[in-house]
Amino acid sequence: MPEPQRTASGVRYAYRDGDAAAERLAAVNELFEPPYRSLIEAAHPGTVDLAIDVGCGPGFTTRLLSAVLKPRSLAGLDISAHFIKQARASGPPDIAWYVHDVTQVPFPTGPADLIHSRWVLAHLANPETVLVSWLSQLRPRGRLLIQEDEQIDAEHPVLAAYQAMSTSLVVHHGGDLYVARRIDRLQIPPGYRTTLNRLYPHNVPAPAAARIFAMNFAIWRDDPWITENHTTRELDAMASDLDRIATSTEHSEVVFTLHQFAFAHVTAPE
Repeated sequence: MPEPQRTASGVRYAYRDGDAAAERLAAVNELFEPPYRSLIEAAHPGTVDLAIDVGCGPGFTTRLLSAVLKPRSLAGLDISAHFIKQARASGPPDIAWYVHDVTQVPFPTGPADLIHSRWVLAHLANPETVLVSWLSQLRPRGRLLIQEDEQIDAEHPVLAAYQAMSTSLVVHHGGDLYVARRIDRLQIPPGYRTTLNRLYPHNVPAPAAARIFAMNFAIWRDDPWITENHTTRELDAMASDLDRIATSTEHSEVVFTLHQFAFAHVTAPE
């Protein structure tokens, strides 16, 4: 199983980048398409010559960005060569793909009219510094769109226990699953302003959430941090319970409170 990818700051992506991780991201992309579309529509980016999807993974968000925004040019950046290889193989050919550590600027594309990031800052060290560096990659009047988790509330005790375990893993690898709270307190530098700052509750039925969680869990249950802090019996029980809930008629929900931001480069007159 592939090891987690490291950024220049040494932080490792806890959810890894193999084929199983790509399958998980496909399922996540389908489940969270409504809030994604809503963010783009609410941000009103207008005509976009160049859009960049940072932390694009195997390209699911990038292709959705293409369909919704229809930019003249589009690029996906990710530190994982494995993910970028998958993205290129899936096309379309008019999207440019780059293996690139998104904590490092300048981007290989040059400045863009729109930069998009979904659930990337949560896995980075010094996310505030990284976000400000991304702003420097915007053209005048460009937009930076960010979506991260503000809070995740699971009614079912198994799903709540899984979420606590997942949160601890991300923290151990140097991230912050609820980084949106920190972004909300960030002082934006001169020349930029916040044009969208909102919470978007997204209710997911427990079976659908359990399916995603089970896919996650299968990827990282062998992580040393997890195996050092949980017995094999506990981990086997978690895997079994997640699979059971995923195929059940459980009526509870998991509420993902997403925090959506849009920042604009306003140095040029509007």
